[in-house]
Amino acid sequence: MDKSSILKFFSFLIPIITLCWGIFSYRRDTGRLQLRAYIADKIIPSAKAPKNELVVKMTNIGKRSIVVSRMGFLMKDGRKLMDSKISFLDKQLDPSEFLTISSPLEDLQSLFCYHEELWGLIVEDSAGKKWRLGNKDFKEILLFLKTAKRQTLLSSAP
Repeated sequence: MDKSSILKFFSFLIPIITLCWGIFSYRRDTGRLQLRAYIADKIIPSAKAPKNELVVKMTNIGKRSIVVSRMGFLMKDGRKLMDSKISFLDKQLDPSEFLTISSPLEDLQSLFCYHEELWGLIVEDSAGKKWRLGNKDFKEILLFLKTAKRQTLLSSAP
């Protein structure tokens, strides 16, 4: 290879690398949500037993603000199961800002009926992008729902 062909090769390669870097930077320069969810015991002094709550923590780990608009569960067949109290949020999260939402499980009784059909917990932003909860956290929630349904059935049996 002579010097001119090596020069032509690099003059072709450098714009391709620059274009790829520009696309990569553009895609990373958006808001991104990190979701965590767990079941917590809320201890109320006047109550005899602690109350279970579903707690969802949303953190904006991106570089731009995001407006979180809706939260709910996605069924295996594509239907959405939204809780009326927490489904419409419209809360803006700036970079590194978080939002924690808790909902008593008594308000989410429909989850006990649908726990076998649930596919994931989703959060939608104002642009329509859906963010899904990780499998590890979601499986823990499903396991809790299965045991809670079993305990409810056992306690209601004569």
